[in-house]
Amino acid sequence: RRPSLSIMSLAQGFREVCRQRLRVAGLAPAAQRLASTAVSEGKDTAVLTEAPSHLLLMGAPGSGKGTFAKRIARDFGVTILGSGDMIRDEIRQKTSVGLEAQKIVEAGDLVPSELMNGLVLSSLSKTPLPWMLDGYPRTVDQADELEKHAKIHLVVNIDVPFDEIISRLSERLVHPASGRIYNKTFNPPKVEWFDDETGEPLVQRDDDKAEVVQARLQNYKDVTESLLEFYRERNCLLSFHGRATNEIYPRVQAALQQFFNPDA
Repeated sequence: RRPSLSIMSLAQGFREVCRQRLRVAGLAPAAQRLASTAVSEGKDTAVLTEAPSHLLLMGAPGSGKGTFAKRIARDFGVTILGSGDMIRDEIRQKTSVGLEAQKIVEAGDLVPSELMNGLVLSSLSKTPLPWMLDGYPRTVDQADELEKHAKIHLVVNIDVPFDEIISRLSERLVHPASGRIYNKTFNPPKVEWFDDETGEPLVQRDDDKAEVVQARLQNYKDVTESLLEFYRERNCLLSFHGRATNEIYPRVQAALQQFFNPDA
């Protein structure tokens, strides 16, 4: 559904305020200079001449991005900016765009790009460097808009085979009241289908069922293939392929180490 003119006007005005904030705050202060550093992973090579301060984390639903984000934040002092968190923050602060986004979210619709761009610029203007976006941009159009204000230096793409993700999610059980998550194979409850702490029943969410996960993954692939190519052409994409988080993360860590702490 095409956003209304009022939403587009509101978003454009909000983006202009954010642009002014970004110019005043300075999105890119002097960064640590590097000798031209190239890091390769599979068929991808990222080439940087300074320590990355604008990063992007990509990965399909169920790839373990949340765990990777926490570890990268811990090891490299990077602030993680999730798209969902940005929306909730603007709603909580009752900004003009946040109030408009709240109406859209409560109606069950997706926040349109025009509003999402403004939300992201607002968050970036208030966030210390280095930061890592998670969940935005989702399209080439959004990436183009972001690049006008904050060029992405490095993209970390977590590439887990879809059969592995389907297996992970289709075996996931959730305790609705607390959000505690179990896995039938890797982290089973002590009593099958019951929460360890409360004894209450566990459920399998409808969107974790194999056929639903498959559809979500195909949609993700269709949407993001052109975005990955967008960043690959800019020599700032590294895709890390593997099945287990503990297998993949050491390679992510080693690659980031070469950019953040080349002399360590």
